[in-house]
Amino acid sequence: MKRSRLLSWASLKRFLEVFVCITETAQWLRLALGYVGLLPLRYPFDVRLRSGEMLTLRERTDVVIFWMIFVRRHYPVNRSDRVIVDVGANIGLFTLYAARQAPDAHIFSLEPFADTCHMLTSLVKINRLTDRVTVLNFAISGSTGIQTMDAASEIPSQYRRIYSPTTRTMNVKHRGPEGLQQTADGIPVRSETLAHLLDMEQINTAEQTACFVAVHGDIDFV
Repeated sequence: MKRSRLLSWASLKRFLEVFVCITETAQWLRLALGYVGLLPLRYPFDVRLRSGEMLTLRERTDVVIFWMIFVRRHYPVNRSDRVIVDVGANIGLFTLYAARQAPDAHIFSLEPFADTCHMLTSLVKINRLTDRVTVLNFAISGSTGIQTMDAASEIPSQYRRIYSPTTRTMNVKHRGPEGLQQTADGIPVRSETLAHLLDMEQINTAEQTACFVAVHGDIDFV
């Protein structure tokens, strides 16, 4: 009986997720089937949301991230938020979602990899968000300087990290054998501390001005 109830709850939850996807885009069926692996999508896959935004999914992991953000609403954003920091913005899915949910917020989107940052910038321009989104091409770390980031092949861009023995161990745990490909010979990227970012962009969280900072993504301190 308990197992039956769990299965019923899981089925209801999945049905509700599909319903949310229907409210997000007319392409809901292909996205839902792609998400569960029943109909692999051909990439790049362009998505038009019912709210008018455009985005491009470039790999399987992008579909999972899209589902987490736009369907499961995994990262809560309040309409009253005024400042949002998207750490590890990747191609900009959370940035796009946050811009819609908090129409008066200014968003700082950080992406250290030059190629991915270019795609992030394109998404911001296509959706006419350049006046509300500041794209920054660096990583957040425990120190300012040049860091080496993971360049291992066959690893989704969302999972690339600043290289260190600790992150290499995490790669093996979370990525399997591909994680062993990470070496110190990665991609050099600029890194800044979170405190320096707040100071550089003159983000004063001490003022009583409804200023809210939401950090999204992984921060690798080395």
